Amino acid sequence: MRVLNAPETVQAVTLEVDGTPYPVARDGEAWVARARLAPGEHTFVARGLDAPQGVVLYKAHERKRVEPGREVRLTLYRLTSDITVRVENPAPGERYLAKAGGAMAALPGGEGMLQGVPTGRGVVLLVEARDPTGLLLRQGSADGGPLESPIQASVRLEAVAPPASRPEPHPAAQVEKGQEVVLRVAAQDPNPRRRGWP
Repeated sequence: MRVLNAPETVQAVTLEVDGTPYPVARDGEAWVARARLAPGEHTFVARGLDAPQGVVLYKAHERKRVEPGREVRLTLYRLTSDITVRVENPAPGERYLAKAGGAMAALPGGEGMLQGVPTGRGVVLLVEARDPTGLLLRQGSADGGPLESPIQASVRLEAVAPPASRPEPHPAAQVEKGQEVVLRVAAQDPNPRRRGWP
């Protein structure tokens, strides 16, 4: 059996045939396992992990026919997961949006499902609260990253810094052409605290 299409981020591969695990070793560009299987249909599940015993990044789940003398080839595909998101402190009149790994979903009433989030470490879940005009009011985030199985995350939102006032030259008097002008702009992290996945 040969597992193909594993990128460099895959540092380990596991393989199950009809629920029985088989050892897998790297062989050049591919990962290879050897097993004696009876001719006929079998279910193959291969997982590409970021480290031994790590997080599953890629997966193949295929039903294939085994014939004597023919190699079975499996192709890995990027794995995504679903996150059930709940806002811990919803407020009247706010609209909520969850974002992670390129996926985005509305959270009616502060709860909902964010689907299609790529699995892996370091994926940040961001939840925003906006007013009906679209103005960002509050924000919260969680670190950790989704796993192969669907997970749940609760996020507490905190007020974001008010929009910075428009920078003005100092002194605020009229400036002559070619005269030096100094602009001062201040920035603040709207959410300095981050919580991990539950």
